[in-house]
Amino acid sequence: MSSKSILLITVFTLLVINLFIINLFTLHESRIIRVASTLTFFTLFIYYKGYKETWVFIAFICFLISDYLMILYEIPFCNKLTSVLTIFGYFSLIYHVLKRKIKHKTNTKKLYFYAFLILLCFYTLFKIINSIEVKLDDFFQKIILYIYGLTIITVCITAANHKKGITKSMYFIFSVFAFALSDFCAVIAYYLDFYELYYVDRIIYLFALFFMVHYILIPTDNKDYVLN
Repeated sequence: MSSKSILLITVFTLLVINLFIINLFTLHESRIIRVASTLTFFTLFIYYKGYKETWVFIAFICFLISDYLMILYEIPFCNKLTSVLTIFGYFSLIYHVLKRKIKHKTNTKKLYFYAFLILLCFYTLFKIINSIEVKLDDFFQKIILYIYGLTIITVCITAANHKKGITKSMYFIFSVFAFALSDFCAVIAYYLDFYELYYVDRIIYLFALFFMVHYILIPTDNKDYVLN
């Protein structure tokens, strides 16, 4: 069976299982199946030699451990460590892109656009954290969430500038933006009790993992590569 078929079967099978668990069981079981899903994609990642992409491999490890600790999210130490590990994972993805970039002339218009985007995202982040502040454990958790949000903004902007072949870059961008949107939905669902967003969060998260494995399968020097 081709790699493309295996990945498609995996993502849609896990999608059905996850939605079934979220619908019929508690948040605890939902978190367990999330870990199992991440582990499944991580196994495929290793099988397809994703470890050769060192910093993406480290990011995947961070996300996997973070998902495991999320099972104990109600314990203050665990929810902080969950966020810190995810932040490290995003920084690994940022470094993965930046270490490959070649110095080039700065585009002033692009800098203005990114500055505006960062300010807009920071304002949104400020409003969200303010709305959930009463449910946070302490001030330290609030600071971690601010760092978390700023890291997400940074990794999204970095991914948008990832130049490594049209198709390969596209999958990396899809994966990073899906991780970011999934995190946003998860925060709103958990802290503001929008339970329906757990479904959205999990769907987007599974596709983020799917795109990440796709990304490492695509040769760097082939812009039009399609999985065999």
